Amino acid sequence: MAPRIKPDHLVPPYLLTTNVFISLSCLARFAPLVAMIPIILISTTLFLSLSLARTHLSHSLSLAQSAERIAQLEDQLNRMRTEQRRARVREKRERERILPIVVERVLQRVGVVRGEEGEKEDVEGEGERLLV
Repeated sequence: MAPRIKPDHLVPPYLLTTNVFISLSCLARFAPLVAMIPIILISTTLFLSLSLARTHLSHSLSLAQSAERIAQLEDQLNRMRTEQRRARVREKRERERILPIVVERVLQRVGVVRGEEGEKEDVEGEGERLLV
């Protein structure tokens, strides 16, 4: 059971001096801990400052690497787009070159246009008609 606290005017003077002595001895016992508080605060501040600086530098490095990678990817994209344009131009030229040939063959098969063979037959046929 905890002792009851008495008002100062009811406490005898010898107990007051004893309580002061006890509180001073308690302070003496915890004095090294009290003295360590500024050291703990300084060390914590230093640690947090260094952690923040490390985080900042790490973030800066990450940003620089990301910017470099983005530049590489943009260059690669530009090269691929250029190659794609060149391929389109080649395909267009090839279609323009082949299209008349394909159209001519289709028309020959359909019979709208006679090929060189058909023209030769007409010329030969006309010659025979004249002879007969």
